[in-house]
Amino acid sequence: MDFDEFMFLYDVCFKQGKPTAESPQIDVRAEEKKKKKKQEEEEEEEELRRLAAEQERIKKELLEAEEERKRLEDEEEERELKKLEEERERIRAAKEKIQKEEEIEAKLKKERERKRLEDERKQLEAESEQKRIAEETLRQSLEHERQLLEKQAETRRQNDEAHRKRLEEERRKLSTQPQPSQTVPTDTGRSKSAIVGSGSKIQTKAELCTVCGKRVYFSDRLSVDDKIFHKTCLKCEHCKKTLSLGNYASLMGKYYCKPHFKQL
Repeated sequence: MDFDEFMFLYDVCFKQGKPTAESPQIDVRAEEKKKKKKQEEEEEEEELRRLAAEQERIKKELLEAEEERKRLEDEEEERELKKLEEERERIRAAKEKIQKEEEIEAKLKKERERKRLEDERKQLEAESEQKRIAEETLRQSLEHERQLLEKQAETRRQNDEAHRKRLEEERRKLSTQPQPSQTVPTDTGRSKSAIVGSGSKIQTKAELCTVCGKRVYFSDRLSVDDKIFHKTCLKCEHCKKTLSLGNYASLMGKYYCKPHFKQL
């Protein structure tokens, strides 16, 4: 409340309605002030309404801006998610490609290994077949040689048997006509026996063993490959078993029993 209003109220209240010369002016001023105040209040209300409208507009713009921001964030997030998904898909495709390449490489390596093993197996089979053929050829050769040696041994045995029988026959004939015998030394140190009969003379030369070099008597005599042995001196080169005309085989001047001859 200003001074003019105070004075107007004072005049009205304390002067009991006694107008003065200044009362109309005071009323006019008070009325103007009321109008001015009312106008100011109306302007203030208008300003408040304008401010409220501005605030509402600003609030609405803020809401729109917030919605726009959220929309942009959603779009950005969606783009980021899409980008991540594309990156994930690219990585997955790259992994699948690498896995396929590794599988192909493993298959090729396995195929190469199988082919190598197959080639080695074929080579081993070929070598085994060649070895088997060589062994079979050698076995047949040895078997053929063994058969030839057996035939030769059998022939020699038969010849020796015939010779033995012939000598036995001559010995029996000579034993029926006993005659004095004389031993004549030879130039080489070997002895000769001369048996003189009626109207005939038989002279025999002493035979030496091929192994021990000692004299071989008829009862202890073996003839093998035109060589003379004692029966106890003809032995296997490998096991030293005593051999006979029926169970020996010779190879390069050496004599073997048949089991060890087959192992050669």
